[in-house]
Amino acid sequence: MPADPSPPLVLYDVTRLVGRRRARFPTGIDRIDLAFAAATFARFGARCLPVVAAGGRPLVLARERGIVVALLASLERAWFGDASPDEAVARRIDRLGLTGALGYGSRRADAAHALSLLRRAVDRLRRVVRRVRSALRPVDADLRGAGRVVHVVVSHEGIARRPGALDRLARGRRLDVLAYVHDIMPLEVPQYSRADRIAGFAAFLDELIRHRAIFAANSRATAAALARYLETVAPGVFAPPAVVHPGVDRVAGAGGVRRAAPRRPTFVILGTIEPRKNHRMLLEIWRELVADAAGPVPMLHIVGRRGWDIDDVVALLDAADDLAPYVVEESDLDDEAVRERLLGATALLFPSRAEGFGLPLVEAAALGVPVIASDLPVFHELVGDAITFLPADDRGAWKAAIVAAAADPDLPAVPRLAEELLDWSSQTELFTDLVEKACR
Repeated sequence: MPADPSPPLVLYDVTRLVGRRRARFPTGIDRIDLAFAAATFARFGARCLPVVAAGGRPLVLARERGIVVALLASLERAWFGDASPDEAVARRIDRLGLTGALGYGSRRADAAHALSLLRRAVDRLRRVVRRVRSALRPVDADLRGAGRVVHVVVSHEGIARRPGALDRLARGRRLDVLAYVHDIMPLEVPQYSRADRIAGFAAFLDELIRHRAIFAANSRATAAALARYLETVAPGVFAPPAVVHPGVDRVAGAGGVRRAAPRRPTFVILGTIEPRKNHRMLLEIWRELVADAAGPVPMLHIVGRRGWDIDDVVALLDAADDLAPYVVEESDLDDEAVRERLLGATALLFPSRAEGFGLPLVEAAALGVPVIASDLPVFHELVGDAITFLPADDRGAWKAAIVAAAADPDLPAVPRLAEELLDWSSQTELFTDLVEKACR
């Protein structure tokens, strides 16, 4: 059968970004999804259309492409500028009937918006049916002229999470898939994931495998783990995943900043509070430091939102009076505030038991802040051997390293980022090159 001479349409899955339209602060995946989405829409122009999972089915927003482009600009200003998400853009998406988690916005904004949605529920329900039907009509017309489409997904969410949804998106035409994978931890270390996350990720990966997706990953460590998994379920079928690291310039400002040691020993742990991140071990160490009374107790700043399965950690944070003077819990910090916390730290503590990348490590290294971290392969990939590596659950070793660093702030090595970690402009170009390759 002769190849279709017309270039394929690129269908970028914006499900996560649509659901985050009112979010004030980005997660690590948000940063990557937004950067790659903006670059893909810019490079492929009118050939790139947004797609979302709507009510469990794929929906191509051909007519609403301009709204999605405006959403990307709104999130860019909110997450990396001095602005709030554009409420007018968010409401335009509301009117399309595209619901999504409010997650990670301010609690006050989330509550106010939830109340607003309740008040308009009846009216919106009527509009949803009309607008989704009208949105579906131009999809057939826009895709009917394409002999081939390339579906791009970066967020582990969206259309591919529903078995058979990619078939419905293809509508009988050739469909190729490019999937960017951040980790396979729900399958590799399921003890650190909720049951629904494990099931959802397994379904997502199975759908991609069934369509013989082209895979890319955020690190060599993730690519190797994914390649091992693919070889077990489909021997000899998949090429090794390409590696496109996240960019490093935006998260840390004008990188390479060297800083003076803080006056008071102060340590920072950065990231969502969840079992995999090992916050409980650090809190137990701090209780021992308080009980030892051998000298001034250093400060510990816990920067990140509360996650799941952390009742033991919450009990220590909320009820341990002995920790209150020395442990500060902070959430909803913007990039500049996080940067200030890191620059004021004796060291970043990163005792995670598993990671696909390690954005806090990259942020600290870009600022010249010492790091004490778990001995994970991906961390060696990011900074070589220029930090203090420890077994994740060796509490004695962690306590000794913290005490030593508090006594001599110049003791921890200052990390050096691997040369292969490039700025966002370079990394987004590498990613869109992969999209271009998938279109051939």
